[in-house]
Amino acid sequence: MKASFIKRAVAQIIDMFIVSIIISIISMSFSTSRIEKLNDEVNNLMNDYVSGDIDSKEYITKYIDITYDINKASINTNLVYLVVCIGYFLIFQYLNKGATIGKKFMKIRIVSNDNKDITFLQMFIRTSIINEILPITMMFILVFLTSGISFFIGYSLISFIENIFVIICIFMILCRKDNLALHDIMSRSMVIEEK
Repeated sequence: MKASFIKRAVAQIIDMFIVSIIISIISMSFSTSRIEKLNDEVNNLMNDYVSGDIDSKEYITKYIDITYDINKASINTNLVYLVVCIGYFLIFQYLNKGATIGKKFMKIRIVSNDNKDITFLQMFIRTSIINEILPITMMFILVFLTSGISFFIGYSLISFIENIFVIICIFMILCRKDNLALHDIMSRSMVIEEK
């Protein structure tokens, strides 16, 4: 039987909690003072705009530059996120026959459409799409190859597509009788309940 939206959502919440703890522990050694300073700059910029000290053109120009700087300063943390997600959602899940800790707790797992164990390629496709591996990789490329307005347009487009994709997946799981989301269909896999 295919897993319900609730079981899938709870498993994802558990898994993201585990991944967040791992990333936090590893990232403790990174200095966040640069990112904190840039976030303060964003707040000050917003205050300057709201108070009328700067016009919209100056606000947008400075905001684009700060957004680029924040992403560039976040490279180490994003790299850790990427490695942990690949390790947990791709390798660990594949070696555990399509189950993460959250999925094991909810008694669900991922299988191929033919109810056989999921292949590594299927898991790679699925993980790249649903666990932000593809968008973060694209962000790395953008940070190193572009800057300014080119970066901001690419960044905004990737973020927009990612958010639309998540919304579509949620609606598909909720509305389709077979509970398949877009990433399930693209990877020819499904999430089933364990017996």
